[in-house]
Amino acid sequence: MVGGEIGGDPIDRAEACRAAEFVEQDREGARHEAARDVARRRRRRGEVRPWRCAASCAWRFLTEPRRAIGPGIVAAAFLTALKPWYDAHPEISAKTALSPLELANVHELNQRGQACKKGLAISGADYELIKAWFAALPSRSPMPKLVFRDESWDESEHLAAMDGKAFLAWLASTEKTAKERFKTGHLTTAVYEDLDSDRSPNLLAAIHANDPKRLRIIRVDFDSGEHGTEDAPFTGGTLLKFVYDDHDQLVAIEGASYGFD
Repeated sequence: MVGGEIGGDPIDRAEACRAAEFVEQDREGARHEAARDVARRRRRRGEVRPWRCAASCAWRFLTEPRRAIGPGIVAAAFLTALKPWYDAHPEISAKTALSPLELANVHELNQRGQACKKGLAISGADYELIKAWFAALPSRSPMPKLVFRDESWDESEHLAAMDGKAFLAWLASTEKTAKERFKTGHLTTAVYEDLDSDRSPNLLAAIHANDPKRLRIIRVDFDSGEHGTEDAPFTGGTLLKFVYDDHDQLVAIEGASYGFD
C-alpha cells in the first residue's frame, strides 16, 4: 500500500512524504501571503511604524531564523537609509585636509572621469588642453608654426603646409560642429597615437624631432556616422592630430578628411 504503511514500498513512502511536504509548504506560503496582504493594508493606513517592523524582524530572527532573513535585510536597509553613510563636517576644507599632491591627484582623476564619459582616452591635463583649443573656435584657437593638411583620404600622409587661418577655415567648412561635438563627445574619440606604430612618419619628419619620445600625438576623430550598408560598408570622418612636447607646447597640428570602404 502507498503512504506510510509498514509493508509499503520505500519509494512510495518517500513520494508520499514529499507530497505532504509540498502541501505543507503551500499552506505556509498561503499564510505568508495573507500576512503580507494584511501588512500592506496596515502600511497604507499608517498603522505600521519603522521601529515596530525592526522589533518584529528581530524577534522573528531569534525565534525563526530562516523566515527572518529576508525581512531582516529589508528592515536593516530601511533603517540605514534614514541616516547618511557619512557625517558632514563643513568646517573642514579639502584644501587644508589634503596635501598639494593629493589635491592634484583628485583633480586629475576628476578630469579623467569627465574625459572617459565622453569616450576620450587621454589624461586629464591633455583633456583640458584640447578642450580649451576647441572652446576657442572658430577663430581664436592657438595655432602652432607647423600646420598641415593631409590631402590623402587614407592617412597615407600627403602633407601640405597651411597657415593657421586657412586651417581654421578648412575645419569650419569640413566639420562645422567640431566645437559642440568635442564638448558633448558625440561620435568623437580622442586617443594617443603610438609613436612606435609608424603611422605619422612624415609628420614627425616635418617637425624635425630629434627625440620623438618627448612628443605625444593626440588623435581627435570626428566620425561622420555614415557607415554604408552591409554589402557596401563605408566609414569616414575628420581626423585632427595635435602634437605636444614635454612642456605642453603645441608643436604641430594636422588635419585630414578620411574615407575607407
